[in-house]
Amino acid sequence: MIRQIRIFALVCVVLLSSAAIAPIAVAQADEPTDENQPEPDSVVAMIDNQTAVADYDWDGERLVLEIQAERMTTVNVVEAIPFESDGATNIAIESVRVRPGTTEIEISPQHHPAVIVSTNAGINDGNAAFINAESSRSYPDIPFGMSVILVGLAAAGGAGATVKFVQRGRNNNDKETRRLR
Repeated sequence: MIRQIRIFALVCVVLLSSAAIAPIAVAQADEPTDENQPEPDSVVAMIDNQTAVADYDWDGERLVLEIQAERMTTVNVVEAIPFESDGATNIAIESVRVRPGTTEIEISPQHHPAVIVSTNAGINDGNAAFINAESSRSYPDIPFGMSVILVGLAAAGGAGATVKFVQRGRNNNDKETRRLR
């Protein structure tokens, strides 16, 4: 019995340590490596490897996007809306030629402040930026360290509950065996 609990505890420790290490490896793998990309601390979302959304502002009627570009390119901004049924609807679409540096694009969404921002290079690579000004500003980010702690506590609580459940089941089985004899 003690041996099984020790093995179970070892498995839990291995799983917890791998769960803590995996997000770090994924975060490091997602870091941009191209020297031409805009600075990561000033980027909200990457559109392609040389164009990014640096910031955005929603005032209730207009969504203003700040685009950073390393070269001249055409940026397409399309209002992103959920479709509840078949049919057609009006959506806001802007196509703007941006110069190297920072350019502001203003769009007036018809339904809600969510847009898809793309360039031809991004589309060819299968990349686009999704900006939802309504929800992303409403909920604060959870710091990475805090999320690791919360996941660890949840895993430890689940492991503890499992151990208790197994111990109770074995104790009940032992009592029933004794009664039968």
